[in-house]
Amino acid sequence: MATPSAPWELSIALYGDGEIFPAPWTFMLHRPGKDDFCDLLYASPWRGVWMFDIREAVGFEDKVLRHYNGRVKLAMLTDLDRPIVKAIISGVPIPRPDPNSPTKEYEEVYKCQYWARNVVAKLVAERKLEPGTTEFVQSLIGKKAVEWPAIAKEKWFGTLDFPKKR
Repeated sequence: MATPSAPWELSIALYGDGEIFPAPWTFMLHRPGKDDFCDLLYASPWRGVWMFDIREAVGFEDKVLRHYNGRVKLAMLTDLDRPIVKAIISGVPIPRPDPNSPTKEYEEVYKCQYWARNVVAKLVAERKLEPGTTEFVQSLIGKKAVEWPAIAKEKWFGTLDFPKKR
């Protein structure tokens, strides 16, 4: 398990408000106070097929971050943990809803959130995240952006706490 003095923060970034459509989630890796960029790892639909994608060294002023509503800090990682965690995240398959499931529409709409929960479960199993993190992330699925601060408490960093270079 990484120590609190580790340089890399792993968080789940929330995009959009989740009022009408589910807010997309993205894993964000950055060094607080050190860099003005981050790595983004996420599941997104492309031509109707959900795929894993990664954008590295995305500047905090990049347009991709303009709908950022905040983030939930999951852990601090060491330099050695960072590539391992990125490999684990990229290796978790995106869930495919069972076509016979009565909740398949719900599962399809929240696909990136379920995928993120599965990633967190894998990171817990690999001892890169604390036990209980999966249940915490599960509690955020389907929630609106305005609900996150009350659920996440001290783990929540809103838009005013956007990671800027010092």
